Amino acid sequence: MEITNLDLPADLERVLHEHVFSKWDQAFLKTPEGEAGKQEVLVHRFNNALRFTVPWLKRSLDLSNACVVEIGCGSGSSTAALAHHCREVVGFDIDSGAIKAAEARCQAYGLSNVRLQSVAPEDLLPAIGSLPQKADVYLLYAVIEHQTYLERIETLSTLWKLLAPGGALVVIETPNRFAYIDKHTSELEFYHLLPDDLAFRYIQHVPRRAFKDTIEPLIQQQTWAQASELRVRWGLGASYHEFDIALGEPLDEIIVADGFEQEMVDFFPIDMDEELLTRFFHARVPSKPIGFSRAVLNLILRKPGGELDRRGAAEFARSRRTQIGLRLNSVPAPPQTLAQRAWMRVRTFVDQKVGI
Repeated sequence: MEITNLDLPADLERVLHEHVFSKWDQAFLKTPEGEAGKQEVLVHRFNNALRFTVPWLKRSLDLSNACVVEIGCGSGSSTAALAHHCREVVGFDIDSGAIKAAEARCQAYGLSNVRLQSVAPEDLLPAIGSLPQKADVYLLYAVIEHQTYLERIETLSTLWKLLAPGGALVVIETPNRFAYIDKHTSELEFYHLLPDDLAFRYIQHVPRRAFKDTIEPLIQQQTWAQASELRVRWGLGASYHEFDIALGEPLDEIIVADGFEQEMVDFFPIDMDEELLTRFFHARVPSKPIGFSRAVLNLILRKPGGELDRRGAAEFARSRRTQIGLRLNSVPAPPQTLAQRAWMRVRTFVDQKVGI
């Protein structure tokens, strides 16, 4: 039941304008980038969730009788898409306007199995922990990249502890901090890897107007703490490091889907930059699941119910790494420059002479 603008209920569009788009910069809304952002919220996120995310989830999880708790549900695009396939979806967000929009969206689609709640940031995890029913799935859809490192670790750790064995923690559409291009926030290569002081000095080179226009005034006013906070809230990438710290589990014993499934490859096609990162990760990071080499992280982590579950996930990790290795070996590595080839000849000569 994908939708177009023609299918969008008039009342839903009104509510989205009232509670979501009214908070955006109105001059920005009139730009092509602003219009594209509106269309993303109005129709594309819902359609993408139906077309890619839900089928991907159903590969590994039985959603038919599942209670899904979505943290950071926003205006309800993924919430509504999931509710067509789950027993119940409980959505939380810290933005009360977004919750009103999500309620209008679910009502417009005739969904009666969704419960939504707006909570203050400090009350979010306690509210989730006090739910009367156990969640089968905790969903973080485009969420943890907007948190500080400590917030991410606390969120992942708390949800993992709340899960019953067999339950799943799902992270979707989170940018990888080691991707070469910051496609999420600044649209500039390597910008997300810069420390704040350097990133702020380089702000004039950022091509994304919406990000630049909100953070540049804070830099000019030298309100560094606010600028740093805003940069985080716009979104910075994550990596396996937070998962290692938060979960305290061997990651290759708990990941059952890693973003290399066809649905997510269709959703986030593999480009040259990601191919290079995967090639490096495969060669140099053998101890971590290969899914952490994708430019956008899409992961399903299942809490083991016993040793059989751990062995199954470990076999999945081994099989996937073998599959990716075969693919990488079938595709020629990017050609080296003359300087690189000369340097490798020098290295080989030195290694042979000194016995390194």
